[in-house]
Amino acid sequence: MALKQGKKQVNLQAGNMGIISPPTTNITAQIAKPISEIVDSFRKTAEIDAKVNWKYQFDQTTRDHYLNLQNKFRADPEGMRNAIDTYSKTVLANTPNAFKSLAQNILANKNLMNMNHASTNLRIEDTRNAKNGWEVTKQSHKDELNNALFTIDNNPDSSPININNEIDKNFIKYNENYFNAQESLVETGRTPQSQITTDLDNDIENAERLRVLQIMKNIGEVDALKYIIEYASGKDSFKLQSQNPDNPIFKKYENYLKDPFTRADNVKAIKNLYTQHIGKNIFAKSQKPKINLDELKEVGKELHALEFIGGAVDANALAEKIGVEPGSNTYKDLIEYVAKTNNIQRVVSKTMQNENKIINWDDEGVRPEEWATVVLANNGINKVRYGSLNTDGFITAMNLFSKQDYYPPQVESYLKINKGADYQDESSLNNFKEKADTYKYVQNLFPNVEYPHLYEKAINAGAIDEIENGNFSTATNILKNIDNENFETRLQNIANNENNTLNFRHMFNEKVRSPNWALEMMSGGKDELNQNLFTSQDQSTFFAMVPSNITPPLAYKKFENFFNESIANMTSGTDVNQWSEKNKGLVDKAWNVATRKLKQSGWGIETNTFDGQPKLVKDPYWRTHGEPNFNDIYSHVKKNFMTDKNAEDNFGTNNWKIIQQKLNQGFDNQDSNVKFSIDRQMYNDENGNPAYKLTLWEGDMAIPIEGNFKPGWTDYSKKPIPGAPTGSIGTLINDTTNEIYENFIKSGWFNNQVSTKQNKSISSPLDLSIQNQIRDYEKKTDLGKKFLYSIIRNGLSLSEFRFYPDIPGLNDQPAEIRPFAFVAKMMGYNGDFREISTDLATAAQIANNKLSMQKKINLNRNFSNLEKITEAQLPPEKTIMSNNVMELNHKNYALENYNNTELRLTHRTNNWGAVSSDNWDGELALNYQRDSRKFAVFAKPKDSIRAAVKTILNHSTLTASLNEVDTRYSSEPPIKHILMMYAEDSTSYLKSLEQHTNFKPDDTIDLMDSNQMYKLLKFITQHEMGFEYFNEKFGKNNPYVNSVIFTGFEEAINSYNGELGKL
Repeated sequence: MALKQGKKQVNLQAGNMGIISPPTTNITAQIAKPISEIVDSFRKTAEIDAKVNWKYQFDQTTRDHYLNLQNKFRADPEGMRNAIDTYSKTVLANTPNAFKSLAQNILANKNLMNMNHASTNLRIEDTRNAKNGWEVTKQSHKDELNNALFTIDNNPDSSPININNEIDKNFIKYNENYFNAQESLVETGRTPQSQITTDLDNDIENAERLRVLQIMKNIGEVDALKYIIEYASGKDSFKLQSQNPDNPIFKKYENYLKDPFTRADNVKAIKNLYTQHIGKNIFAKSQKPKINLDELKEVGKELHALEFIGGAVDANALAEKIGVEPGSNTYKDLIEYVAKTNNIQRVVSKTMQNENKIINWDDEGVRPEEWATVVLANNGINKVRYGSLNTDGFITAMNLFSKQDYYPPQVESYLKINKGADYQDESSLNNFKEKADTYKYVQNLFPNVEYPHLYEKAINAGAIDEIENGNFSTATNILKNIDNENFETRLQNIANNENNTLNFRHMFNEKVRSPNWALEMMSGGKDELNQNLFTSQDQSTFFAMVPSNITPPLAYKKFENFFNESIANMTSGTDVNQWSEKNKGLVDKAWNVATRKLKQSGWGIETNTFDGQPKLVKDPYWRTHGEPNFNDIYSHVKKNFMTDKNAEDNFGTNNWKIIQQKLNQGFDNQDSNVKFSIDRQMYNDENGNPAYKLTLWEGDMAIPIEGNFKPGWTDYSKKPIPGAPTGSIGTLINDTTNEIYENFIKSGWFNNQVSTKQNKSISSPLDLSIQNQIRDYEKKTDLGKKFLYSIIRNGLSLSEFRFYPDIPGLNDQPAEIRPFAFVAKMMGYNGDFREISTDLATAAQIANNKLSMQKKINLNRNFSNLEKITEAQLPPEKTIMSNNVMELNHKNYALENYNNTELRLTHRTNNWGAVSSDNWDGELALNYQRDSRKFAVFAKPKDSIRAAVKTILNHSTLTASLNEVDTRYSSEPPIKHILMMYAEDSTSYLKSLEQHTNFKPDDTIDLMDSNQMYKLLKFITQHEMGFEYFNEKFGKNNPYVNSVIFTGFEEAINSYNGELGKL
């Protein structure tokens, strides 16, 4: 339909109706004006109607044309663009001016819709074509590989080498194909990364199965059978040696081969393919009789836990010994069982070497009941009658379990109360008494367990005594009425006790921080709250303020409620005065239970605070992740700094070195004004664990670090901060205490009568007087040793001890022997101190001689409190290997000797790898200049090994994507390439290599293999220190040296947070 141009005219003509025009007056003018307005309004309405009608006609006319364009250019955006541009120009040229603006808007929308239509369809087609193309590429590649292997198979002169070469070339093609797929499919969002990864895994698996199958075809049936058996056990006599070892696909292939379960699946599939190929099953000849692994786990058999002591049983050797077929389901079960039992025995050894260290079962990958079974087996106990005090097995089990605070569920089940019991007959009453006796025994070993309250009530009410005396009816009446009381009323009365608020606050402050500092010292600074709420690092923390004042109100109130409930649960009646003198023991028990409940509800002491003062908080960091590691803090801060576009605003500087200096200041000196606070955030992480905020403090200035702070790549960074490892100052004080005490016992004045009676074997019940003497002796011994330990730890000063009584003659003694005179008095000496002056002087001399090293360390202001605790008393070469030895500092040794030229340079600086100073972890800030370079000095030798390993790794392809250091070799370089990088003059190194090792310069080293790297690093250590000098100081096979090297290597690997060698 043609469109008329111009505005539509509405003509109004005056009719000729014979009406006489009125005279021109003001009235006429007044009437004409409204008429004009009405006419204008009518005209505007007519124009709007005309515009609406035109728009409707325009929409109808253009719609069909645009639909035709959508069909014609369905997936051709360029063709669509040209067509709609031409059409739009033609239409607009023929559109009336009054409607051009409207036409332009309509056409613009239709143009956009058609362009989106064409673009979307093109994208869909491109995605479909790309995916189809990828499937074709994969299938073509498989066909090419099959054809190539078929050609080799039909060549009588071919060998396994030809097959391996073809697979190696195949991996090069894979690398190219998957690189293209990454670009065209993953980076364009057409296919998820997981799908491409799965495709690659499948292709590698297919290639390996074809490789092994083809080799078996090539070497004949007899050798094929032998080959597949060896292959199943992890030995490949025709292992693929790639000509392109840095090919990422080959690296992935190598990792693929390390999984024994994957290998087992491959063996099964390859056997089926080979059987189909030759038309018979030759593998039936090698099948072993069915093995029952459960039977072999019995006492005396090969799989009993006792056979795994040490945790180093070889699964493949064991499989061969007991006749398990590699690749079978039984073989898989055996592999899993051996790995699991090895790990359990490792943890058992750990607990036996350090009984006071509580194991984190989740971190170790062991369930406590598994540990319990194995630790009992190691002690010759294979079956325990839980609850029976008449069996040695139960007594031994409870004592072993208590070291790890493992309360076995069997005991919990044994002690459960039968709610339906009426305790009317002698049998049920005697049974209840046996359980009550067991309860009394185990509660001393497990004081923080909440036991059935009936036992305590029955004991306190005298029911057990009545049963023991044969008064069964009386006992029945007591037990029958013991719980017929209103618990809620009793609890309310306890809470409303007029002295409750004041007494509870007083007890709280006294328990957490005894006002009598000496008594606190004698109890080791480890009362119940400390034991349950502090980490191992902070169990000796002594608050410098009133604990109730720094405890959050919510935690304080919860604790008070727990305490009141515990009192109510352990008492009867409704009128209970928990603060009476007779209930003191009851209050102590309620305190213990309340402490445990508070801990279970998530409260704990956080020492990572802005001012360094411990605070009671909900969900402290260590409860979720363990103690924070400096490496984790460093990595978290650096990651945020390097990715922060506004670093200068958020960190106060764009210079990372400045931030690094602040971090080192906080790491090296706990007394500096640089602190690290870790606070609970208001959300949980992806695993449902609490999230935490790390903040770097310099005085009052805070630098919040964005994101959730948690440990990085490995659990290795989660090792507990040591208290007093073997060889440390803590051990030195303890040994000194024991030596002095033993000398006192051997002296003539010490009364050995009670000691002799205590050690005497007594089959009948002890006489009450003897029991009292023994208790008195044990008390004196315990208090005496604790007091002696305390005064030695404080430099033999009694100036802070205001508590001890006025002992005649004590103040007349010289100040240096006065503490030992007091200990003698506590041990029972009642004579004149002058008569034992020689023994007292000997004790003082032992202490002064032994503690000379301690005084040097304590006076050194460069040491943090932790370093003072863990500083080794012996130089590295005399350090004895023990459980926590890697945490020993040799900082004092380095500070005293780094300029001592009588010692070799790498020895006196703890820098076994001879690395240059570069602000390494553990490096001391000494700016030590040697031979035109700054030579690093370390607090621990392992830190120098860590630095040496990172130096080697940083020049390999493993770190090419992680740093800007020049890459000089692959992940498995020849030794000569490593040494040429490591030393300015490698000639002496290469000469020494041939003289002192079995290495050849062209031998390759797998930089990720700890055993290969250990040999190289030990050679570097010996070469830098001098072989004769090293052997003179450390010997040829020193366990401490081995541990230093392995630990340093592991920490170096872990420092890359799992990023090494990523594609």
